[in-house]
Amino acid sequence: MSQSLSPEILAAQAQQKMLKNKNKKRAASKPPSHRLSPTQKRGRYHERQAITYLRHQGLQILLRNADTRFGEIDIVARSQDCLIFIEVRQRQHSRFGGAIASVQADKQRRIKRTAQYYLPKLSQHFFEGNMPFCRFDVIAIEGDRIHWIKDAFR
Repeated sequence: MSQSLSPEILAAQAQQKMLKNKNKKRAASKPPSHRLSPTQKRGRYHERQAITYLRHQGLQILLRNADTRFGEIDIVARSQDCLIFIEVRQRQHSRFGGAIASVQADKQRRIKRTAQYYLPKLSQHFFEGNMPFCRFDVIAIEGDRIHWIKDAFR
């Protein structure tokens, strides 16, 4: 005995199928890492610097370049029972507010939305299903100096 599906259910199924196909296309269109722009290569270099620094400070690095349709988080780390989402910014000098000032409200919103997306998975995998305390930090690299701004925004 077959059931007929309501128009709402059919529409929801069609929408899910469309989103799944769209995400597949988006993932397939990413350039390989060897085809990064000079700016992207410089960004990756500074992210590696930040990771080295954070590891020396005792953090466990969980993810790098966590990417969703909402945005990207450069580094996701753990310090004991705290989950830390970290944005890495680099500037040659501190003119115009420097690296920290470049993490403006729209970027903060994208980071928060991406963190919300990853939080259930990270909680399950690294915190035994318990919701950890979360923090948003910024690693600001200016010239050859690294500044770690803990709890940079909420």
